[in-house]
Amino acid sequence: MDVGVGSFSDPDGLEGLAHFLEHMLFYATEKYPLEDSYSKYISEHGGRTNAFTASESTNFHSDVNIDGFEEALDRSCRYLGHLIGHEGEGSLFYVLKKLGWATGLFAGEGEWTLEFSFFVVVIDLTDAGHDHMQDIVGLLFKYIQLLQQSGVCKCIFDELSAVCETGFH
Repeated sequence: MDVGVGSFSDPDGLEGLAHFLEHMLFYATEKYPLEDSYSKYISEHGGRTNAFTASESTNFHSDVNIDGFEEALDRSCRYLGHLIGHEGEGSLFYVLKKLGWATGLFAGEGEWTLEFSFFVVVIDLTDAGHDHMQDIVGLLFKYIQLLQQSGVCKCIFDELSAVCETGFH
């Protein structure tokens, strides 16, 4: 997965943020709460992981035996997509909408095949939002940093649990 954001996109005062976020993929999530369980899962299924941050992109790569592919993909995309795409009070979208800069936001798995998948963040901007694209990118990275520092609030965890429970029945 290659994300078109690298160290050149770090907001002022948050130098190194893209590289820091590179490491977040390999930590725990709500669905997979054990720290480093992603890397452990990959190695247990015959694979390996690595990542790098360049000036204009961040690249995450892993390989895994075919029997572990679906869960490996789910582990890398599910947790982050829901949190960035959340629309409730205090979310990135809530702030962008209040500022009059965005009308929609989607985050999650984009185009995929058996060989690759893209994680995407799509923000539908207003005319005013187009004038503040750098500010919006900065807010996106600050929001991801906030999620990493503070973890997921209980209300979002409860919401995800309810959705999963409903889907189960």
